[in-house]
Amino acid sequence: MVVMRVHGGEPFSMWAHHAAEALGCFFMTCFRQAAFFPMMFAVTEVTVLPGNALWVAQKFGRSDKSGAVPALLLARFVAFLVFRTFILPYTLWYAFRRGQFLENVKATHPFVTVLSAINMVRFFLVLR
Repeated sequence: MVVMRVHGGEPFSMWAHHAAEALGCFFMTCFRQAAFFPMMFAVTEVTVLPGNALWVAQKFGRSDKSGAVPALLLARFVAFLVFRTFILPYTLWYAFRRGQFLENVKATHPFVTVLSAINMVRFFLVLR
């Protein structure tokens, strides 16, 4: 969120997404209820690291001649491919395979479930 503030111009939906994520983490610790689905989807936040590093490299004038920007572009692509492409199918497969899908949904606090759904909808809107 610090990089978002420095960068400026982020849409309200991005701020809402991060605020919802922070609140979700806070409430998971308060309610002490299962957070299987939110935690599985939290893995996708790993993709922020190469994205932020790319922004810093571009912001502070790293030239493409150094190889930093192309390497970071590749790292961002690989991170998105690895961490965002397969997490939803894997999470659903794992929950169904173990026979715990409904138990995990029921055990997750409704507030956290709603925040997770909002995050998934936002992700699919970004893909459009």
